[in-house]
Amino acid sequence: MGVASVFVLFFLFWNKRLKAEVALRKQIEEDLRDNEQRYKEAQRMGQVGNWEYELGTERFWGSEEAKQIYGFDPESKNFTTEEVESCIPERQRVHRALMDLIEKDIPYNLEFEIRPIAGPDKKIIKSIAEIMRDDSGTPIKVIGLIQDISERKQAEERIKSSLKEKEVLLSEVHHRVKNNMQVITSLLRLQSSKIKDKQYTDMFKNAEDRIRSMALIHEMLYQTKDFAKINFNDYAKRLANQLIRNYATAAGKIKLNINIEDIPIGLDKAIPCGLIINELISNSLKYAYPKGEEGEIRIVLRAVDSDEVDLIVSDDGTGISKEIDIGKTESLGLQLVHILAEDQLDGSLEVDREEGTAFKIRFKK
Repeated sequence: MGVASVFVLFFLFWNKRLKAEVALRKQIEEDLRDNEQRYKEAQRMGQVGNWEYELGTERFWGSEEAKQIYGFDPESKNFTTEEVESCIPERQRVHRALMDLIEKDIPYNLEFEIRPIAGPDKKIIKSIAEIMRDDSGTPIKVIGLIQDISERKQAEERIKSSLKEKEVLLSEVHHRVKNNMQVITSLLRLQSSKIKDKQYTDMFKNAEDRIRSMALIHEMLYQTKDFAKINFNDYAKRLANQLIRNYATAAGKIKLNINIEDIPIGLDKAIPCGLIINELISNSLKYAYPKGEEGEIRIVLRAVDSDEVDLIVSDDGTGISKEIDIGKTESLGLQLVHILAEDQLDGSLEVDREEGTAFKIRFKK
């Protein structure tokens, strides 16, 4: 094969390789352009821009989306530190945070208001940044991201406003329920004052106590503004002391021992628990100390495990006769306790008659 032939083959080989490299370079350039376009589109859709600040030259650079967030033309060359700072009312706070990042390595993560050069009167943006260092660890550049979170903030404000309106409405509902129940108890009291038969006056008094125990829950919910749960410790103390005050013979003689664990109790559980406490304490005050003896009434609310709770109401009085079947008794109060424990709380009821009387109700949280 002659030199000319070798040269032709080499030329053809080289030309083919050159075309392949050119095609590859074009493909890479197209891929880069596509990726850059996708990156810009992603920034636009997410309203996220990136920026850089060189510490030595103080050169400031921002992406197209960063410029648009600040109200600049994406092609503008005026996107300088001074121009950006002119848009930030709280520039001193932002500058201090940037210096803390550079000098003390304190994380830079801010939300602040800006006044764009063009467009809306104001925006709320979130900005985060990190330090870039050279091989010796010297800071050389700050790189960061900004995101326009104005719409999110507006949505949060709308949600807060809506929640506030609902809180006010719920508060008013509890307030009115409490007031209506107080009216009912007042009517019962007025009616009972006209009745001479003690049996019927006692019936009216028991009805008053039951309604008052429910009204007290609504009063506490109205006062605390926490509609998900109530402070059951305070509730039990107020309810028990209120009942003792209602029974003149018990004043100063009956000691309360209340041990309530910090367990969240919602309204659906608090009302039946309150009614149970009302019935059992009332029974203790009426029957456990017939001669006006001194004694102790105990209320315990404790977690059994992660799923169950024990409510125990007990006294050290004369005790309930072992012949009485709680599930079949004619006593309206004990019937209510049985129904509330098993139907309303979906729990179990046990009665210990060894020393006084102890009612233990176990139910799920």
